[in-house]
Amino acid sequence: MEQAHIEELAKMLETAHVSALDLGLCHIGRQQLQALCTAIACHGSVASLQLRDNNCSESASTIALMIEQCTTLTALDLERCQLDELGIEIIGTASSSNRTLQKLGLGVNKWGNKGWSAMTNVLKNSSLLDLRMDSVKLPPDNAVFADFCKALEINTTLERLAFGHDAALSSDQTDCLNQALERNTGLAHLEMWYQPFSSVSVSGTESVHKGWSNNCGLKSVSFVPIHFGKDGCNALISLLKNDKSHLVSLELWANHIDEGGLRELQAAIINNRNLKNLEINWKDLPVSIDGIGAIDQALVRNRGLHVAAGQAVRHLSSRAGLTLPHDMAIELGQAFRNCTTGSTMTAVVEALFVKV
Repeated sequence: MEQAHIEELAKMLETAHVSALDLGLCHIGRQQLQALCTAIACHGSVASLQLRDNNCSESASTIALMIEQCTTLTALDLERCQLDELGIEIIGTASSSNRTLQKLGLGVNKWGNKGWSAMTNVLKNSSLLDLRMDSVKLPPDNAVFADFCKALEINTTLERLAFGHDAALSSDQTDCLNQALERNTGLAHLEMWYQPFSSVSVSGTESVHKGWSNNCGLKSVSFVPIHFGKDGCNALISLLKNDKSHLVSLELWANHIDEGGLRELQAAIINNRNLKNLEINWKDLPVSIDGIGAIDQALVRNRGLHVAAGQAVRHLSSRAGLTLPHDMAIELGQAFRNCTTGSTMTAVVEALFVKV
């Protein structure tokens, strides 16, 4: 993008209300980015800024200053921006004091020890909801990674996390990450890239998948792409069978699932009453057309089950001469979305009429 175009865009931001800018892969230079960030910080209207696939290696301080000064920015994408350890540290430090930023993408950059430590402070101090850190190498210092995992464990604001790298985890690193994922109470969406668990560098993988498979608060899990062998398949089956699980969406772009594991996974999906959305690379898995059809029917059943139940309760309350307040109607809908069995639905109905 030419300097004149950036200057024109920066000038436009002075008067125009622009809520989103997508400048990914625009070959923005250091001076251009400085002009743009200054305009965004001074004339706040931009809520979402996409800068992925630009060279921001010399512009970390400029971006950090924008993060500190801009009160409207809620989403910032800096993936594949050639940021080094110092750059991630500077941006992470600025993000830790920002109270409006909700989504931050820093994947495919070089974090290093200082970058990981800065992002640990982000998890401790910011109100970030969505963090993308896929294809980020683990820090050389295991203590730094342990501190990050501890911050993730006690964090209550983060709802969505994307992470993973193709390097092997040690046994200690696996334990730290498992504990964080299992005990975190706020995480609802987990996206795992490459091999965050399945390439553990020590023998014995019995508890490799313990963390995410025991977190029943997860609403969606995504594996893209990943070597998903027997242990991973068993962990997923365990989560699908758990009556306390809130999992409603599953994306499995994986392979290396044997026929026995695939049959059990298919049965677990069909018998699950909560899962509504499913994406699997069927072409690489030995599943029959009838098997895929049975899974599709189960998903359709689940998508209609809670809606029908909620409508029935509203109809019964109306016949009884009861008018549900708006906030109670919202509460009712949320309660039915979390139901996985008939008994839990009955409990919701009973609680509703006691409350009325």
